[in-house]
Amino acid sequence: SNVSISGNQYAYQYAVYESPLYKDYKPPARDLIQLPRALLYLMMAAVVVVALVKSSRPS
Repeated sequence: SNVSISGNQYAYQYAVYESPLYKDYKPPARDLIQLPRALLYLMMAAVVVVALVKSSRPS
């Protein structure tokens, strides 16, 4: 019976996330994530470049 209860719980959570209220809140949240994600990629690229420069430099 636990399996069916958890299944119903997941179905309920899915229905809640699909409600119009959450759909209205998703776009601003997604826009909020874009800038930090771009900064994260830039930082990772900088780390890779620095690592390559350091490793290619004769010690």
